[in-house]
Formats: sequence, C-alpha cells, structure tokens
Amino acid sequence: MIIPVDRSQPFSPASGYGEGFSVSKHLSGTKTITEVPVDRLVFASPGCVVTSSITLLDSFVFQALWQHRDMLPKRFQCLPTTQYGFFQFYLDGTRFKNTFGVEWILYLRWGFDCYNGFKGEKCWSWGLSPEGYKWGYPFPSLVLVS
Repeated sequence: MIIPVDRSQPFSPASGYGEGFSVSKHLSGTKTITEVPVDRLVFASPGCVVTSSITLLDSFVFQALWQHRDMLPKRFQCLPTTQYGFFQFYLDGTRFKNTFGVEWILYLRWGFDCYNGFKGEKCWSWGLSPEGYKWGYPFPSLVLVS
C-alpha cells in the first residue's frame, strides 16, 4: 500500500493549535518523499540500531498520514500503551517554532481521546510536543527505511 504525499500545500498546525506556529526548519532528506510505502514505515528510538538507511518524516508526510490514517498499519494500533491508554510516535523531520521561539515536533497518537477524559473509542489524534520532551515515555520516531 502506498500513501501519496502532496507537497503543494504545506501543513499548518494552526488548525489544532491556533496561530503563532511557523516552520522553523525541514531536516535534510525529507523534501524528496512523494509517496510512502506503508510496509517501509518503522519505529526508531534513541540507541536503536537500524540496519537500513532511514529518512525522517516531515510535516508533508504527516499531513498525508493524517489524511489517510485509515491506511496506517493495524500493527500501529497493537503497540504497548501508557497507563493512560495511548501510544504515540514522532515525525521529527520538521520543526515548528511558536511565538516564544520554542521548537516543537509533530506526533501521531493512537488511543483514547485525551481531550475527552480518556473515555470512548480509541482513535487517531495528533499534536505538537516541545522538542526533546517526550512526555516522560520512550516514544519512538516514525521513519522510512530504504
């Protein structure tokens, strides 16, 4: 399964976070991705040895994954969760800055809706996290392997 990546419209976090966020930088290698073969998505954590070359995923890929979240592998929904009932992973290829100059990175989360008191059905949600702050859990980054 292939998810197409549309690079004509950049992602803006204003839809979920309000004004005041702008792209700080796209890390090298991210701008060439125009499609995402779902079977080549893997998780990488600090200290994790990956035997293939990896590409970090940027906000354009995030937007494509969010729009096509029904195509994300079911294995993503079976990963261990926190005591709050969710698992999240980062897409580190784009950094956003807020009006205070703090850098933020995108994440996708599978689990109970955190904004609804952790009640109801599990679902996909997204958010921004301050760079380097991983909610006290060892959440990995989602990368593309070649």
